Amino acid sequence: MVDDVLPVTVDDVEDAKRIVLGRYGLSSRDAVHLPVMARHRITRVMSFDTGFDNYPGIERLG
Repeated sequence: MVDDVLPVTVDDVEDAKRIVLGRYGLSSRDAVHLPVMARHRITRVMSFDTGFDNYPGIERLG
């Protein structure tokens, strides 16, 4: 499904914390994906988790 595994940085984890506290309806596991995606300019995610639908700038493919 994916060609690359992207690293998660301390800054990504801090950003994920802000996302979880921002009430987007995302789990911490899902929230950590978003800063990594942003860092790599990825705007689409393949997921059945509808929580991604609430986050601006992300298109969920599922």
